[in-house]
Amino acid sequence: MNKPKLELKNVKTFFGMEHMGGLNADLWINGVKCYFVCDEDTGGEMNFSAYLYNNPKAEQVKANIKLLNDYIASLPEYPMIIDGKPYKDKSGKIMMMKPDLSGIVDDLFNEIQKEKAKKKMQKFFEVAICYGIPDAPEYRYIKYKRPLSQVPLFHLQGQVDQILKDRCKNGEVIFNDNLKALGVKY
Repeated sequence: MNKPKLELKNVKTFFGMEHMGGLNADLWINGVKCYFVCDEDTGGEMNFSAYLYNNPKAEQVKANIKLLNDYIASLPEYPMIIDGKPYKDKSGKIMMMKPDLSGIVDDLFNEIQKEKAKKKMQKFFEVAICYGIPDAPEYRYIKYKRPLSQVPLFHLQGQVDQILKDRCKNGEVIFNDNLKALGVKY
């Protein structure tokens, strides 16, 4: 079964009771606004309110919701992952989960957050040399008071060489994708 085109729009986050952040958004399915999504961050379920009342596109909303539900029902179970490892019950059996709408919305939201973080990091590359372990939640950096494009090349090259020699160990790499364009070799 083909996956419907899904988009989260009008995304708003807020501090909730569990301090991880609540979420309000509209879920669009195949170009039609179908659900208002609300995660109050109370530890409970994510809430979905279909845009059906006083909506001239109510039939399209219903049809797209059915398409999405059919698609979700066609997906295979997947292992529950905790701390990066499959979770096992007392007998040692890996716990499996059935895909649901909340998980799909979480994945969409996480993609939005990753894209925001990527853009923020690209902006940071203009004034800093960033390095660390790829996909780790944290990284290190050396920040300059001016754009790297205004730092003398010999200084940048020396700094990169020093980072590679002393600090980039155990899988660490330099994240900047702008250094080579500035003439730095590594």
